[in-house]
Amino acid sequence: MRKAAALGVCLCLATASLAVAGDPVPFEFSFTAEFDKKDSGAIPDTSVNFFPLIMNDPDIESIVTLELLISGLTHDSPWDLDIYLIDPRGVVGNPAFAVMLDRGDQEAVVGIDLLFSDLGLALPPGTDGLCPGGDCSNLNYLPEDGRGFNDAFGGLSGGMDAWILVIIDDSQGDEGSFDSFTLRGTAVPEPVTLSLLAVGAFAALRRRRS
Repeated sequence: MRKAAALGVCLCLATASLAVAGDPVPFEFSFTAEFDKKDSGAIPDTSVNFFPLIMNDPDIESIVTLELLISGLTHDSPWDLDIYLIDPRGVVGNPAFAVMLDRGDQEAVVGIDLLFSDLGLALPPGTDGLCPGGDCSNLNYLPEDGRGFNDAFGGLSGGMDAWILVIIDDSQGDEGSFDSFTLRGTAVPEPVTLSLLAVGAFAALRRRRS
């Protein structure tokens, strides 16, 4: 009798899970890769530099929105920089997602924070400095890649493997560094339904029986 009751509870909860489980609510995430200025955050001239970031969150089922923050960027000539983002599975590919290519003229920057998102007002200036009118606050730019972050990476499943920020300095005589970069946005969580509760209820009833 108890066994039948337990099975009945499980079946009821499993059925209820199908009825009440709706679309999961996206949640916010943020992951930062930090570098010390001595070497790992350096951007030498005429160099190709790879900076990894592990988005270690098992709750991420798929990405909905994404944006990139580069913090503490210092460089003698931002125009020399080509910046790309490579996702863990290489689904964007060929060769990578272009964030900023040859922007900011040769006007030096010191410790600025650059936010790249689909909500940016424009691309970074091509023949002017990155800080309009000398104001380096609230620098929010569109990425170079016309697809935008959300179209390119939206729906990408998981996120635990290494993302790679690539910064290329393609001219001689100028160098720089940065402090960190952050990937943040919203993601859909792993689905959780009442069927899990059914398993728990069945296990509890078995323990009580024993």
